[in-house]
Amino acid sequence: MTKKTPVPQETPASTGAGANERTAVRADGKATRDKILDAAETAFATGPYDAVSLRRITGEAGVNLALVKYYFSSKENLFAAAIARRAPDLSRLRLERLAELRAAGTLDSETLVATYMRPLFDKMKSQDPGWVSYVRMLAYTVQDGRFEALISEHFDEVALAYVEAIRASLPEAREEDVLCGLTFLLALTMRCLSGEMGPATVALGRVDFSDLDAIYERLMPFCSAGLMRMSELR
Repeated sequence: MTKKTPVPQETPASTGAGANERTAVRADGKATRDKILDAAETAFATGPYDAVSLRRITGEAGVNLALVKYYFSSKENLFAAAIARRAPDLSRLRLERLAELRAAGTLDSETLVATYMRPLFDKMKSQDPGWVSYVRMLAYTVQDGRFEALISEHFDEVALAYVEAIRASLPEAREEDVLCGLTFLLALTMRCLSGEMGPATVALGRVDFSDLDAIYERLMPFCSAGLMRMSELR
């Protein structure tokens, strides 16, 4: 069995430390790991995966490369850990809102579409730098086919719960139609939230894509109307 390399510059010299010191070491290690993940979020929020180097992440985290290698082994593993860290919170918010809709008996397609995307908009509006970076990082990730399995692992279960609810609200809709509709919705939403959505012509330059409330109020009915129209196609 391969012996794990000791934590570089983290583990204090062994002097017969007791339980309190071991707890402090573990806490210190978690703080270092979180610091690296925070820096990774910030870096991966600025561009595609290939445009971000480990050197940049270590510089922002204020750690050496050996620590990144110790905690995550590779850039790919670090990226996967950064995606995984906040995914449960996002999924929980979506499931809680879906449960509220079911309890209220308001499972219409427009409300479902809006409820599915609302947590992303809320997190961006919160101005929490970690969540803002995370949403922008997701925006780049979903456009990269190499990470389909990673996105699927963390988000498919909740997405399929919404697909089922939307299909129940649109009995004529085929699963393929609903999946396509949610894919279109996600693509447009991520472009808006990442700041990459720009006007298609000079005349449309008057649209303010930084106003997330205004974008949300227009985007949700636009996409839900598309879903309803697709459900009528045969």
